[in-house]
Amino acid sequence: MHTLSQLFLQSTQFYAIVLIIVVGLVFIDRRIFLRALSLMLFSMVFNAFLKSLFKIPLKTHFKRDWYAFPSGHANTSTTFYGYLIYRFKNPLLTLIGVIFIIGICWALVHNHYHDWADVLAAVGFSILLIFIFHWLETTRLFKDNFMVLTLIMTVAAYGLIKFSPAITSHTAIPLGALIGVSLTTILEKMYGYQGFHPLIDFLIIIIGMLGLQALFAKLGLTSYTYTILEYGLISFWATYSPHIFAKLKR
Repeated sequence: MHTLSQLFLQSTQFYAIVLIIVVGLVFIDRRIFLRALSLMLFSMVFNAFLKSLFKIPLKTHFKRDWYAFPSGHANTSTTFYGYLIYRFKNPLLTLIGVIFIIGICWALVHNHYHDWADVLAAVGFSILLIFIFHWLETTRLFKDNFMVLTLIMTVAAYGLIKFSPAITSHTAIPLGALIGVSLTTILEKMYGYQGFHPLIDFLIIIIGMLGLQALFAKLGLTSYTYTILEYGLISFWATYSPHIFAKLKR
């Protein structure tokens, strides 16, 4: 059971979700996966804000001064996989996604990272967020203007951080990545998007992301501002770099 729980938890890890996002952007449906990424990033900031409101501490064995309710891992996985389930409406994908979400929630409790109240609350908030987001993206204002919706989410995320400074140190990665995606949506609105070949685009994205991480690690740039810059560049590279290379080639 321990091995199974660890397998489920691996699907919530940064590199696993990044790989799924890149594969989805390049090989499956760029439009849907770009929206899934944006919603997931905003939900991470919103989840930190909720934690700061409820102030239910983590279990003592973590020895960290932070909060458990609602669960961040359950929130991220439910928002990301849940949105894909909702958009694709494919029976097999729905089954796999539901198994992953339930398995992740069970694994978090099984490994004593969270109580059931933490994970169930996270699932509930995530489902509500998915419905609100999908309703917004289908309204007349945002239906053909995803750029505006992304910018609003970025500003809202920044506003939550300013309203609750306690979450600042926990939100550098999602805020930076959301800024990077916002830049992508602006450029895509202005200049469109067209890559090379899916396999080449995939390699461009992966190599560039690894290179950026290695560069920031080599320079030792780890402050809050530099973390925002790092993940802003990484998310922008992941979502727009193939178009830049395609333009240069032409």
